[in-house]
Amino acid sequence: MKKAGKVLLGVIALTAGLSLTSYFYVRAQNAEVQRQLRESQEKSAFTPEEILEDIAFFRHKLANVHPRAIPSIPLGNVATELAELERSIDGPLTHLEFYRKLAPVVGMLDDEHTMVFPPERNVRNIYAKSVGLFPFDVEFIDDRLYVAENLFDETEIRPGAEIVSINGFSADRLRQLLVTYFSGTGEEQKLFYAQEKFQEALFLALGFSENFELIMRGPNQGDTRNYTIAGRAVLEPVQEEFGYELIDDVTILFTYNTFEDKDERFSQFLEEMFTTAERQGVQNLIIDIRRNQGGASAFGDELLSYLSHQSFAQFSRVDTLISDEIKKYFLGHVPSFLRWFPVQYFHPFLRPLWQGEVGETASVSFDEVEPGDNALRFSGDVYLLIGPGTMSSASLLAATLQKHNLATMVGSPAGGYATLYGNVIDVYLPHSGLKVWMPTGIVYGNSFGPIVPEHVVSQFVQDIVRRRDTVLEYTVELARSK
Repeated sequence: MKKAGKVLLGVIALTAGLSLTSYFYVRAQNAEVQRQLRESQEKSAFTPEEILEDIAFFRHKLANVHPRAIPSIPLGNVATELAELERSIDGPLTHLEFYRKLAPVVGMLDDEHTMVFPPERNVRNIYAKSVGLFPFDVEFIDDRLYVAENLFDETEIRPGAEIVSINGFSADRLRQLLVTYFSGTGEEQKLFYAQEKFQEALFLALGFSENFELIMRGPNQGDTRNYTIAGRAVLEPVQEEFGYELIDDVTILFTYNTFEDKDERFSQFLEEMFTTAERQGVQNLIIDIRRNQGGASAFGDELLSYLSHQSFAQFSRVDTLISDEIKKYFLGHVPSFLRWFPVQYFHPFLRPLWQGEVGETASVSFDEVEPGDNALRFSGDVYLLIGPGTMSSASLLAATLQKHNLATMVGSPAGGYATLYGNVIDVYLPHSGLKVWMPTGIVYGNSFGPIVPEHVVSQFVQDIVRRRDTVLEYTVELARSK
């Protein structure tokens, strides 16, 4: 008995020792990574040699971490553009100068999940400065640029006024430039991001400006006028994750902007919303995901359990390119004190990654979800609003609702596809510290190619003037007509 006790104490001591060693080792590694990122952010410029090493680093990750292209979702070939970029580097570059050169090349991949982000220091400064940002929200319609909202209401310029040029740059030229800073499956998705983040995008292209020289044309398409508009401080946009409202006696609008839940209240929110729907006798549920860029697909499963009594799956399979980077990423989610234990061999998703060889593809299939009993399951009509800002997990949800005839879709084609390059990891370029989103797998959803709504509805200039949400109004009338 004493011997067994000593053995047990020895095992406990060994486990504790390994756990402590693992904890401090991982902690030291993380501290070193953060130190290197801080140093890269603090540098003002980078030598040509450093920039070339960053480009080579990106090329390596693209070849060894990003999954292989498949015919149904083609991936742009940027080898020539990367080579031309390398040849163009003939002097030092700042963070922003390098970003301006690299982002357009990354955007040519036409992959919504492969994206390079502006330098974090520059983005923080955008909203910290007291002057220098464009004081209007805008909207591109038929290749023209219009004021959607006057953020300060200090001039006679009103929604619907056309912006012909800004600081000598024609609206068409700006449009062509700004979309190059964003990634997407096509022009419409990139354009959506350019207008949603117009103040930031304009800064990336032109920098800060104390005054903006504008040529404007009124809503009646009359003569143009010149304006000098002061740059202003603009609050960093804050978007609610989700919310709902009753818009008439029988219709509820669920605005769903992201598949995230920072405060862990989504389950309670759904219960409250569907309880209200049952109590009020709601017959129509409108779900707006036009600005939803995805997140964790599990939130989509939770919503679907209120809409479907049949089993469903938002995706059937995930193929992951095995790499050292993806292994490191997944191990990063294991508590630091457990890193010494080979937990990855006991996890059904991770096991194939460690059993295969680097460069091979690990394929994992997923079972359908059984929604089970739900006293609050909605039995009325469901309408889904989609558009070019709908991507990633939001596209998975849209395609699932469409496949099972659970909703009528209204709006414009979704920006993202239901079969997509996903499971994104963050990659930081070693010298500049620019962050790159890099997909590691292919997620097979319920459709291939664009997701097109049954009712295609567009916004027009007169709708901006009248402050109307044409897509929502159309949907409400469609529901009432039933």
